Amino acid sequence: MDKNYFFSNNKIGGDKLKDNYTELYNLFLNIKKKRWIKSLREGPTGIGYTFESLINKKEDNLREPDFKGIEIKTMKYLTNKTIHLFSMTPNGDMPNPIRTVLEALGYPDKNNNYYKVLNVSITANKYTSLGLYKKLKLEINWKKERIELNAYHTIKGKYYFDISWSFKELKKIYETKINQLAIVKACYKRVKKEDYFYYNKIEFYKQKNFETFIKLIEQGIIKITFKIQCQIDSDNNKKTHDRGTDFSIEYEKISLLFEQVK
Repeated sequence: MDKNYFFSNNKIGGDKLKDNYTELYNLFLNIKKKRWIKSLREGPTGIGYTFESLINKKEDNLREPDFKGIEIKTMKYLTNKTIHLFSMTPNGDMPNPIRTVLEALGYPDKNNNYYKVLNVSITANKYTSLGLYKKLKLEINWKKERIELNAYHTIKGKYYFDISWSFKELKKIYETKINQLAIVKACYKRVKKEDYFYYNKIEFYKQKNFETFIKLIEQGIIKITFKIQCQIDSDNNKKTHDRGTDFSIEYEKISLLFEQVK
């Protein structure tokens, strides 16, 4: 397939986009004026859920952006500043690639809540160790136009499974989900066992081309994180739960993937 197909971008632009930026910015200003707002949900997802509720956005797991072509990311000051771009389950040469990955690479849950779990971040610029013997790494296969998961056991050798993310599918979600980005920052405090947020800054970004995205994966700047769990029910059946195979980047490096919109 023509390489230019993957490395050309269809940008959303024009007056319509400017109107959408303006509308979201005005909604943000109204929220900022309220200052400290009690979280509508306990836990780490409360910051995003509360903000989206305030702009009347319903919670979903769709691949479309959150607000009229703009994907919204929320973050606290002085905390882990990883920006989760999107989730995409890999493909494979077997019926259930995620279960195959878990069975091969997963480990027992130390709290005994699950049969097996796999919570690990992987990059393409170096191997990630998993336990004493397993090592994982991403490989960019330019010829086959895909990102591959390579894993090996230091004693048993390479794991021979075909797990990958195709350029075609990645490009589709990259240009749909995060074409335009808004990062909302908030101060945080906890009062009487309840969380409060003060949303006081918003930044707008537009993505660079798809080639930049792939090269940042190749350089190890964008990482992929598996979050998989498997339970055994009362009938001894295994149920695998994919909590999201995330592509993410550190906030400090966001300018490598996006251009800020002033």
